[in-house]
Order: sequence, then structure tokens, then C-alpha cells
Amino acid sequence: MLCVYQLDEEKFVRFLQLSEEGELDHEDLEVGTDYGDQVAPFFEPTVIINGTEINEDVSLESLGAKADEEAVSICTDGLFWAVKVETYKGYWGSIDAPQSLVTDISNYSIHKQHLTIGLGSDSEELELSNISFMDGEYGEFNEHELSGKSIDWYLVNADGEVFSV
Repeated sequence: MLCVYQLDEEKFVRFLQLSEEGELDHEDLEVGTDYGDQVAPFFEPTVIINGTEINEDVSLESLGAKADEEAVSICTDGLFWAVKVETYKGYWGSIDAPQSLVTDISNYSIHKQHLTIGLGSDSEELELSNISFMDGEYGEFNEHELSGKSIDWYLVNADGEVFSV
């Protein structure tokens, strides 16, 4: 999950200083304008249909599935930002479908987002995805069974410099 908060310059400077001093309470970073959560698995997630992992040894793309791709830059418009990235373990979801349809790779749709946080050599790159089977006719891969999580926080200044805090 990706959460993006717009900060004013004063808060940015204070949070960066607190981080450098080892005194930053990460919950305080959730104070700016929240631009909403972007929730998606990292590419390429495991695809489970009828209890069987479809892409266990090979990727869907190597099997011939086509992916549309979108490049998204966030936090690069002269403002100050706090960005929270939560990473979970587990699986995103599974569906049940007729076996005869499962092997037809044209039934899979992949949308990849290449997210760039900040600018330049210290920017952070994430690759998120959304995979569907037959446009959701047999359900979506959204019955999460996720556990454990790691949280990474970044501050981005008005020049697009990224600081891991």
C-alpha cells in the first residue's frame, strides 16, 4: 500500500531534522493532505486459479500475456511530501474458473504501474500491478490473505530529493 501526504515546508524541515536526530515518530508524518491509498501487489504477483499457482515457474508475460504499462511520477511538482510504503507477505487472492479457460493466456490482463517517487539518482522506483482473469467474470484477485508487514517512509523535498526516514 502506498500513502502520499503533502506537507508544508516547515513540517518537512522539522521531520527531516527529527529523523536525523533519531527522534522521529513516524505516525506524525501522517499529518498533511492525504492523497489516498494506492493498493496493489508488486509485479509480478502469484496467480492462483482453482488452487493451483499458474505462474509458479514462469511469468505470465513469458507465457505470452500482454501487459499495458503506465509510468507515474509522484512528488515531483515543487511541493513537500511524506510517502509511506507498506509491504505485506501472503497472497493477494485466488479465483475458481473452468479449467479449460485457465490455460488460455489471452484470458489474462495485466496492468503495470511504474511508480517513481522523487527525482534523480536518489529516487525510489516501485512496480505495482493489477492482474485480472476474463475481466473479472469469475471474480477478482482481491480476497487478500496477507500477514506481516514492513513499513518504509520517505520524505521528498521540493527539488525531488528523496530521504529515507
